[in-house]
Amino acid sequence: MLKEEWLVKHCGGDVITLLRFLDVETYELVGESVMGVLLKDGSVRVQDGQTIRQYFTANRPNYHFASRQLLLLGGMLDFSDSMNRKVASSFLYELLNRPLEHEVDEDGNQIAIGDGVSLGGDLQWAKAVSELAKKVHASIGEFEMVIATVVEELARPCRERTADFMQWMHCLAVTGLLLENTSTLRSLEGTAIRPSEVLQSLLLPAAKQKHVDVQRAALRCLCLFGLLENKPSTELVKQLRLSFINGPDLVSAMASKALIDLVSWHGPQELDQAIGTEPSDANYEKTQFAPVDISDLNDDDLNVGVLSILFSGFHKDDWEFSPEGDNHDNVPTILGEGFAKILLLKKHKRCVSSAFVPLMRAMWPGIHGNAGGSGPVVSKKRKQAVQAARFMVQMVQSPLFSTETAEQACMSPESLSSSPGPFVNYDISEEGLAIRIAVEVGNSQDKKSAPMKAYALALCKVAVLLRFRQSEQKAIKCMRGLVNTLAASAASDKDLMKELAQMASRLKSLDESPEEELPQDQADAIFEQLGLAGGVKLDAANTVVPPTPAPPRSVRAPP
Repeated sequence: MLKEEWLVKHCGGDVITLLRFLDVETYELVGESVMGVLLKDGSVRVQDGQTIRQYFTANRPNYHFASRQLLLLGGMLDFSDSMNRKVASSFLYELLNRPLEHEVDEDGNQIAIGDGVSLGGDLQWAKAVSELAKKVHASIGEFEMVIATVVEELARPCRERTADFMQWMHCLAVTGLLLENTSTLRSLEGTAIRPSEVLQSLLLPAAKQKHVDVQRAALRCLCLFGLLENKPSTELVKQLRLSFINGPDLVSAMASKALIDLVSWHGPQELDQAIGTEPSDANYEKTQFAPVDISDLNDDDLNVGVLSILFSGFHKDDWEFSPEGDNHDNVPTILGEGFAKILLLKKHKRCVSSAFVPLMRAMWPGIHGNAGGSGPVVSKKRKQAVQAARFMVQMVQSPLFSTETAEQACMSPESLSSSPGPFVNYDISEEGLAIRIAVEVGNSQDKKSAPMKAYALALCKVAVLLRFRQSEQKAIKCMRGLVNTLAASAASDKDLMKELAQMASRLKSLDESPEEELPQDQADAIFEQLGLAGGVKLDAANTVVPPTPAPPRSVRAPP
């Protein structure tokens, strides 16, 4: 129908007319899908006199959408012909050198349009340009050679300190595009601008510019540069730290993103060693954070680790933060998401599972010496504890964040398919958390207070959210012996009892030998590995016993 009815019958075979008919400027994904179908079908025909330059020029300032559609077309063309490649290369050169759009405010200040860091101010458009550039310049090292030449040309006024605000922004946008699409800094050796020149003559001076948007763009490029380094350089780490500590809120936000990405990639010890903060120690572990007032730090305070600096950002009171607004780019939100990412590293994820029960004990009101309060106060505290529990469960259920991902992306499909996936021990996954919760519930059954009963019931509601992998047979058998422990504390909640029964059924279906029980000594070994002193005795029944209804009261018949 798309081709025969809409294109041929209603639009006379003119693809541009069809796109206007579909209002693709409003619904961009529709336009991309339609163009993809028509291009694969061979239904796109260029009319006499039509050229890419015609539509590029005719759209004037509003060229982003038109360019993306044309770049979609370009990505499906064959550039093996030298003439096609020459024309496309010229077109790309014009795109990369096109000045960024901007507006001028009442005071005559230039204001960049868009996100302020991507080419053209639009991340999607920057990706489209880079994809076409990689298709046109597909030879090994050709993409880096061509884009580096453009960067060198744009960087001349910046290096000579004659560039204005928009020239800095334009140069940094193209530099970011280059660094984003380069797998290693070695590929930039021998190009028009060497990696050391990019860092020393462009990025570090840009990070010291007065204009906030230039600083933001520079910090983004510094992060991309640091991710390509084998070890982060001293000047780069120092600049990111100083920008986080002393910069305006928007600059500190970008610096915090950069530091968190580098910590996740290189590790905090590498960043600290780069500036001489921590000794070189393969067994370096950060177990606590020193209290630091980052407002009092200066350029010479290099004895504070990067994690301590980032963590202290939570306690700074003058960040711009609105509880009701869009806070995706404010520092507290970025730090919260960043520390969650760090905890999802394989070597740290065990901490999430092992910290679950101690955190719940500390947060639940009325138990283990915690203050209670009035009904509304207790209710609020319980809700906060439940929210924290669900958040930690989501972290445990999230895939591991690993630097191996990028290495696997560079592997061939054959080697990738033959290499085993990352092995995840049950003690850092959902199985270990479920067993920890069940043991905590079992150890709480002797305490009959109302807060403790509510605490155990809340833990049971968390336990049913967790899933087991069939490969963890011992953990499955252990949990089968603990389900009745959960059921004993959940007898007052019929819906929860049904969920526990379903959980028991799932565990039985995963058990490869359901008739065999796990010996208590093996269960104790699991408890010991999970750090659970004492553990509990497994229930050999392996069935969830529903609550026994109270017997009907005998009523004497009236005389």
